This record gives sequence, structure tokens and C-alpha cells, in this order.
Amino acid sequence: MDRDSPETWDRETLLRVTRRAIHDLAEPVRGMSTVLAMIQDPEMPEDERRDLLDLAGVAATRATDLLAGLRRLVAALEDPLDCGPVDLAPLCATVWSDVGGGTGDLSCDVDLRVQADARALAQVLAELFRNVLAHGGGCAHVTAHAEDGWGVILVRDRGPGLDHDQAQAVFAPFHRLRPKSEIEGAGLGLSVARALVTRMGGQIRIIATDEGGGVRVDLPLPGAAIGDDRGQN
Repeated sequence: MDRDSPETWDRETLLRVTRRAIHDLAEPVRGMSTVLAMIQDPEMPEDERRDLLDLAGVAATRATDLLAGLRRLVAALEDPLDCGPVDLAPLCATVWSDVGGGTGDLSCDVDLRVQADARALAQVLAELFRNVLAHGGGCAHVTAHAEDGWGVILVRDRGPGLDHDQAQAVFAPFHRLRPKSEIEGAGLGLSVARALVTRMGGQIRIIATDEGGGVRVDLPLPGAAIGDDRGQN
């Protein structure tokens, strides 16, 4: 089991994650409380009231994003999984479309089936594809191959790449490649993905690349079958 997976967090790590969640949730709650107190002033001009309500809306969205991320993390750790054979090519195409990827921006050279929970694997791919759309140049190239009983999925993008330290940090809870004011979400997506992959018996790694070389995600999962071998299982 991956030592960085949420399933292996010790007491100190759990406390650190909980404190960060409390901090990130307290900020928008304070903001909304302040706005609610200020707009009670009957003398406030209507344009200022509207501006404050807009700020309250932003704060509410941040709080909602954090709560949704925490719910996904808890679900990833405790919801039952039902692993069985999953064909990768149609799943990749469906998930790419679901997250808003363009039809011509996904290259999927995959003829492989793995043992996985289809819904969980779709969630993992969705997290990876959202990162491609947000940070990786908007184009994804997915390949897969069988290796010693494993199905190894490779997801590459055309972004600016990551250095070694960044590649090691991206799975940490609340980690963001850009300030939270610039992007949506709670910074928990890849933590959720790693928890799900670990529970399915696989691994997930982001490989550091040279500047300009994009990012490669390696995702080995058990139980690979290729082409005509599928009918023999």
C-alpha cells in the first residue's frame, strides 16, 4: 500500500489535514457572516449591497467546493468497491467527454481491460483529465500496456511539465498548482484518486519531466487482458 495514500495516514497527518480543512472552511464562513452583518445597514447604497452579495456568493462556492471534496475523500476511503473487468478505451472516451474535453483533443491508443471498480476508475480518470484541461495544455494522450499481469495506463499531456518536487507534492491534500483564487475545487482531487487506486490494488505516480515536456501519469492496475485474450477469462 502506498505510504502516501490517505488509508495509511497516521494521527499527526490526520490532525494536519483536519486543521487545514477547518482553516479553509472557516475563511469563507467568516466572509459570509461579515457580509450578512453589513447588508443589514438600511443606509447602504444598493450597488455596494450587490457587490457584497457577490462576495458572499464567492465565499459560499469555496465552502461548497471544500465540503464536496471532503465528502469525496471520505467516500473514496469507505464506500464499497465492486471490481471486475473494465474496458479502458470506451471508459476514457466517456470520461473525457463528461469533464468537457474536446472530441479532437483526446488520443486514446488503448486495447486493454483491467480489474477495477468502473465507477471508481472513472472518477480517477476524471481527476486526471481535469488536470490536463486546467494545467496540461488541454490535450491528453492515453496509452496502456500489459506488464506481468498488470495493466499500465499512461496519461500524458502537453503542459509545461513539473519538476521532481512538484511531482511529489501533487497528491498532498489541499495542494494546488496555482493559488486557490485562480482555480476551482478544494485541492483534494488527486488525494481522492490515490485513495481509490490504492483500494483497487493499484498505484498512481506522476513522473517529473523536463521543462516543456508535459506530465506523464503512470497508473498500474491488476488483471490485464488484451484483445482476443478477453474472451478467455
